[in-house]
This record gives sequence, C-alpha cells and structure tokens, in this order.
Amino acid sequence: AAAPPAPEPVAASSAAQLLPSAAALAAEGVPVPELTLDLHVFYRDRPADRLVIINGQRYPEGDMLREGVYLEAIDPVGAVLSQRGRRFLLTAQ
Repeated sequence: AAAPPAPEPVAASSAAQLLPSAAALAAEGVPVPELTLDLHVFYRDRPADRLVIINGQRYPEGDMLREGVYLEAIDPVGAVLSQRGRRFLLTAQ
C-alpha cells in the first residue's frame, strides 16, 4: 500500500493566526531575546527576495539571527522565528 501523503506545511499567511507572538511567549515566562522588527519586505514571489531587518541587522529567510533565533519564514504580517523548538511571530510594534 502507498504511504499516506505528507501533511501540508502551514501557509505562511496563516502564521499570525496560529503562532504566539514574541511578547506572548515572554509573558508566559519563555526566555526570548529582545527583538525589534525594523524593516519587513515580504511580498516577493521568490523567498530569496524577501528580507527583514531585526535589531538593525538584515536577514533573508532561512538565516540564523545573531541572537540565536532561526528565521523560518517571512510572512505578510511579520517574521516566523524559532528558538529551542518554539515557533513564534515577530511583528512590527
């Protein structure tokens, strides 16, 4: 028998509805470095053309931030980040 199809990845545009914010994690006592989304260029067809500036540093999708947080995706509303297995959304203040 054929293996069942793999689950579809969560669409980046739905990240705002599914992921906690960095502030929400911090309020729960989860240690999150202080991160500020300074610039957010998200709506490009090619992920390689998307970028964010966080804490004054430019990052493309798939990059590791200086603060030890992984930039998984750039969503229309912010940056989808992960740290120690916890995914969260960083948006402009």
